Amino acid sequence: MALISYSAYEIIKVAIEIEKNGYQFYTEAAKLTRSSSVAELFRSLAQEEIQHQAFFEGLAKLISHKENAEITPPDEYLSAIADASILQQKRGMKAIAEKRLTDQEALDIAVQVEKNAILYYTELLRFVTEKEKGMVEELVAEEKRHLTKLISIGKNLL
Repeated sequence: MALISYSAYEIIKVAIEIEKNGYQFYTEAAKLTRSSSVAELFRSLAQEEIQHQAFFEGLAKLISHKENAEITPPDEYLSAIADASILQQKRGMKAIAEKRLTDQEALDIAVQVEKNAILYYTELLRFVTEKEKGMVEELVAEEKRHLTKLISIGKNLL
C-alpha cells in the first residue's frame, strides 16, 4: 500500500469542502421538507455551516503562511472519512434534485454527514497547533450538538 502525503493545508481544504456541501444540502433539504421543525433545523444548520466554512478558511490562511510540511497519515483512514462525508452529501443532493427524499431520509443523511464530520475533525486535531486545537475542539463540540438535534427531531417524526 502506498503512503499518501498530505499537507495540513490540504486537509483543511477538505474540511472547507465538507462545510460547503453541508450548506448546500441543508439549504436544499429545508426547501423540500414537509415538517416545519425539520425545515427550521436545516435552515439553522445551513447558517452554522457557513460559519464553520469561514473558520476553516481562516485556518487555511494561517496554515498557508506557515511552513507547509507534508504529513503522512499511518493509513488511508482520514481520506476514507472525507470521501464518505462528501459522497453522502452528494447522494443527498442527488435525491433532493430528483425530489425523492422523505424528511426521515434527509435526517438520516444529515446524521451520517455530521458523524463523518465529527470523525474527520477529531482526526484533524493531530495536525493543528496547540492554539488551533481549542478552536477545532469547539467545532467538534458544535458538530456533536448538530448530531444531537438531528437525532432528537428524528425521534419526534416517528
